[in-house]
Parts: sequence; C-alpha cells; structure tokens
Amino acid sequence: MGEGDMKRLAAAIGAVWLVIGAGIAAPPPPADRAPPESMPALIDGMIASQLAEHHIAGATVSVVQDGKLIFAKGYGFADIDKRVPVVADRTLFRIGSISKVFTTIGTMQLAEAGKVKLDADVSRYLDFSFPRVSKAPLTLAHLMTHTAGFAESLNGLLVQSPKNVLPIGDMIKRTLPPLVRAPGTAPSYSNHGIALEGYIIERAAGEPFDDYMDRHVFTPLGMLHSSFREPLPPALAANLSHGHREENGRLVPQPFELTNIAPAGSISATATDMARFMIANLQLGTIDAAQILRPETAKTMQACHYRTDPRAACMAYGFYHQKMAGHDVIAHDGGTNLFLSNMVLVPDEQFGVFVSYNSPGGGKVLDELPRALIAQRFGTIAPPTVKATNFGDDIADYAGAYRTTRRMAQGWLKILGLPTSDISVAGPYMLKFGDRRWRQAGPGFFRDASAMPSDDSLIFHRDAAGKVDAFYLGNLPPVKLERIADYSSLGVAQAILVGFTLAALLFVIWAMVARRRWWASPLRGAVMAVLASIAFTLAGAITLVVVASDLESAGYGPPPAAQAMIALFDLGALAWSGAVILMVRGWRVSVLGWRSRAVMITALATALPLFALLGGWDLLGVAR
Repeated sequence: MGEGDMKRLAAAIGAVWLVIGAGIAAPPPPADRAPPESMPALIDGMIASQLAEHHIAGATVSVVQDGKLIFAKGYGFADIDKRVPVVADRTLFRIGSISKVFTTIGTMQLAEAGKVKLDADVSRYLDFSFPRVSKAPLTLAHLMTHTAGFAESLNGLLVQSPKNVLPIGDMIKRTLPPLVRAPGTAPSYSNHGIALEGYIIERAAGEPFDDYMDRHVFTPLGMLHSSFREPLPPALAANLSHGHREENGRLVPQPFELTNIAPAGSISATATDMARFMIANLQLGTIDAAQILRPETAKTMQACHYRTDPRAACMAYGFYHQKMAGHDVIAHDGGTNLFLSNMVLVPDEQFGVFVSYNSPGGGKVLDELPRALIAQRFGTIAPPTVKATNFGDDIADYAGAYRTTRRMAQGWLKILGLPTSDISVAGPYMLKFGDRRWRQAGPGFFRDASAMPSDDSLIFHRDAAGKVDAFYLGNLPPVKLERIADYSSLGVAQAILVGFTLAALLFVIWAMVARRRWWASPLRGAVMAVLASIAFTLAGAITLVVVASDLESAGYGPPPAAQAMIALFDLGALAWSGAVILMVRGWRVSVLGWRSRAVMITALATALPLFALLGGWDLLGVAR
C-alpha cells in the first residue's frame, strides 16, 4: 500500500538511458541461460537466507514462463506461534499496492466497453467535486500514472475495526487530499488517486467495486483464493497468513490489517492465483479460455504513458517500466505495515516472478529474488561502460538538499516532508546519495557505483535558467525529488532546534542562579512564563520523539500522543506570547542588569523561529 512504498523510496533506482557522447562501449551480450532445474535450489537457498537474516516469519513464491506455472512454494510460517506452514496454493498473503494493477484492469475494461474515457475529466463520473489548482482536465490517465497532482495523505488509510470500514465513495469524499500541482506536470505516487479511480469504476459499472472485481477479474481468471474484500469471506480468512512483527526479540502474529482504501491495496491472494494473473498479463489479457482484456487494450495498458526524462524508466497504466538485471520488465511492488510483495514480468521472455513476505523485514529484500532469477535464467545485461571524463558541467551543481513530491500538504504529519535527501560531492565525477556513491555517466546522469553492474541511476533536471531544480530516480517512475532553498533545509531546522535548546538551558541555569533577583523584580511574571514555555515546548518535543517511533499507526488517524504533543506546543506558544507581553510591560521598571535582560531576550528570540517552524509543520493548533 502506501507506507511500505515510502520506506522503499530510495531502494529501487535505475533507468533506461540514451547513449550520450563518446567513450561508450557496447553492452556485452547476456550470459547463457541457466537450465530450469537449477531454479528451485536458487529460490530455496535465497528465501531461507532472507527469512533467517531479516527476521521474516514466512514467504510465498510463484514463477511462470510461456503460459505455465513452473514453480510455486511456501516457506516458513503463516502463524509462527501455532507453527502453521505457508502453502503456495492455499495460504493467502496481503499484496498491498500490487492491487493497483488489478484496479487499472477494471478501468481498462470499462474503457473497452465505452463506459469511461481515459482522457475525459474525472468530474464526468463523480457525484462530488473538489478544489482544482488548474483549468487543465484531471483524467483517469493521470490517476493511473500517478500524475494527478494530489498531495500525500495517510488520512483514512487504516481503521481498527471492520465496522469502521467505509464504502469507497464515503471514504474518498471524507479523506481526498488537496491537489497541489497541475495534472501531468510531475509524478507523485498517490493511494488516494487510485482509490478515486476505484470509485469511478464503481459508479461507471453500476455495482460495488468488490463485486465488480470479483465478477470481471478474479472469477474469469480462476483466482478463486483472492479478494479485495475486508474483512475476508470466512472461507478465505481461514487460510490467511498473519502478518508478523518483531517484539522483544521474537516474531509475533498480528491482527488483520483493514486498509479502508481497497482499490489501492487491500487484495489478499495465494501465490498460485498470482501466477494466473501474471500469465494473463504476459498473454495480453488471456489465460486458458478466459479473456479479461482485448490484446490491443492490454498493449495500451502496458505501454509507456509518462516519462520524467528520456533516460528514465516510464509509467504504464498501473505498471512501472523498469530495468532488472539489465532486462526490460514491467512490475509493481506493494507493502502494508506487515506484508511486503513484488511482482515482476519480463514480457520479452514471457517470464514472471511473484514473491511475498509476511514480516516487515521483507522490505529489505523485495528485488533480490526477481533479479537473481532473471539473471540466472537470461543472464545479466550490463549497462554500457562510460569512461570518466568532463561532460561539460560542474558536478557541484548537483549537490544540495531535495525533498520528494510525495509529501503532506497539511496536518501533523507534514513534518515528514522535511528534506532528508541530501546529495554531496564524493570525488571527481562522483556523488553521494543515501549510503551509495554514484559515478557520472553523462550530463546530469549518474549510475550506482556501489554495485556493478547496476540498473540504478540518478537523473538531474535543469530549469529554464539552467539551474538544477530536481532529480529523478531513474528506475522508479513515480518519484521526483525537488531541490529546496537553503533556508528550508533540514540543517536549518536542526540549527533552530539546537539554538532554542541551548538558549533554554542557559535561561534555566540563569533562573536558578539569579532566582532572588528576578523573583522580586517586575519581570517575575515574564520569567515564569518563559520557564513555562520552555517546559511545555520541550515536553512537546519529547512527545514528538515518542510519536515518531510508531508512525506505522499514523494511518489510523492522529494518535492520542500526537494530540497531546500539539497541545503541549500550543501551551508553549501561548506562554511565550505571554512572556513577551509581560516583559514589555516590566522592562523599564525592572532592576535586572543588562546580562539578565540579554539572557531573557535570547531565550525569547530563539523561540520565535522555532514556533514559526512548528506552525509551518502544522504542529500548532489542532491535530488533523
């Protein structure tokens, strides 16, 4: 769904790129294909290692080729406490955002039937309206390529009880985030955008979304152990794997996650059902005697529809185009708080891999098995070798602070939009981003130098004036990171926090040492108000740390701790305002010396940018 996707934001980075300049060698041909009989040993060994190393309770895998299921197996436990094993054709796993591909198929079916038009404004199909930031139409094509322009939001993503699961229409009307950019101008992955697409399916089809997907996708494909429904029907729920979380050094089964945003991420499915889905997509909408899309419609769905840069991978409808082991693939991964899944198709080879893990540790290894299998079966195609040379640009131009377009526009989680993506120069023709180094391979184009050969790349964009204003993750089409001004950087925020903390500490020490003087002074009220402001604000900061340690629960709405945090910051700001008023009133008649006055002014002055910062993060007022 959404949160697992954000955690993996910088994990899958690579691109198709245009050969630029001289000094480029042709890529070597792929190695000889490994015999199929070697595949089970590779999968068994890799999954066993992943489960042990990353504390994963269980996994399920299916592999298809040339219209056939060639491998399916479950590993570990569906319920580790009861020692219930994972069985590939029986145990259901939550597949998260891979559900979006199914939703897109529903949309394409309705387009085939003439019930929707992909280039028409969505208002034609809705029974409500929402504010726009542009006169340009917002279309289903924008929703399916994550270019509609919605801000990020966790509002309404999760609920605690089945009785709180809302109909799609009610949920989307209550929780749709604001538009923050014109459609088609930038990518920004959006769960709510796909939920809106699902509501359009419901209205255009004239039946509930779950019913439509059952009748027009799952049943025709023979996916009898798969469902969007939450909670699951009893017959399927009996075979559902638990998600697991590590608690006190051991994995503990967790309750069923209710996503409340079904079209974007609620499917539960077996690995063998997912094999049938992969075959149907590889065969352009057909499996056995069933056809869910006409071939020309399936080709349209899988074609490139949005590309951030000619050297980058592109968005299809529902799928990502990517490179994996040098091969062209269409793929989508998915993550809930507890399940992590990946589906990778190699159309040129009629090959597909599905893997799902029932513990958060799976997020660290999502690409490992598909990449290894593709490399084993078809060889690795290394990217062209580029000699280090001057590409006519200054590498220092690319250094700076950036933040993703996928960020909150409002609410207490707006702080997550703080830029944490810093890029620095790491040497001649070399940048550092995250924990990797990136070697220049063209103007504004860098390849991962940490692991060779690699599909991963960074692609920089310049504005009309020639200044670097953004970069893209070349192998993850719906991601763009925008450059920000220095005053908005994480470093400035940290400096403000450190400045306030030091000034507060100095003020508290002074207040203790000079207690007799200020207690008898007309500024006594101001001093006490400053102390109260410091106490409330620091208590709010401590609460913020506590809240940040459990962001997985944020999708359920502002937790009590977040509400308490904002109340503490509010009290801190009110006390600070009172201190300013009292200090102005008592300033002329006070007997305090200039040193004492300087300490007070410093404490009040350093708090001003802090409260401005908190207000900008929506951490003042009411939790929302």
